[in-house]
Amino acid sequence: MEEMKETLYKPDINRLPIPDAMHNEYGFLIRWIFNRFFSKIKFEESEVEKIREASKRGTVIYTMLSRSFLAFLYLNFVFSRYGLPLARFVNGIKLWLYQPISKLFRLSRVNIKGVTGKPSELKNRLNLLTLAGESSLIFLRKPRFIIRPNVFYDIDFIETLIETQKDSERPVILMPILIAYHKTPSKEKQG
Repeated sequence: MEEMKETLYKPDINRLPIPDAMHNEYGFLIRWIFNRFFSKIKFEESEVEKIREASKRGTVIYTMLSRSFLAFLYLNFVFSRYGLPLARFVNGIKLWLYQPISKLFRLSRVNIKGVTGKPSELKNRLNLLTLAGESSLIFLRKPRFIIRPNVFYDIDFIETLIETQKDSERPVILMPILIAYHKTPSKEKQG
């Protein structure tokens, strides 16, 4: 069985056409916006340490109950800032506009059999990245406003991860993320 695992086709993960992922190659303007708005939001050092420890033990898969584009951008900022594993796979969010132009150009020329970047291959991409030890971010709940079928929520990604764990040498660690915020800032003095 060990010999069989070694002969499995393993493409170069850095060449996979996976546009919907976190990265730290944002341009000056977006980095300035991130820093301006996200740097004042508190992210507990104890949580940073929990993620670091989990990433030493296995492949970290971040999970959030509901899809949030703003939360995704904030987590991308925080994970980059603290050197935490970035999610190389994200479901339910289209991020083409936030990818470096050089990456988009490179992705358009990649030709790897069975991995073209189409949404129908989400399960395959998650599997390949997890086996390679890359982190992902999984949004668990289908948004209420989606009326027509959406492939991002037709797949049971947790089931996919359980199947992937059987072939993985490293443990797959689910790391729930909850971002709590208030709509209005609290006042220093109650009036």
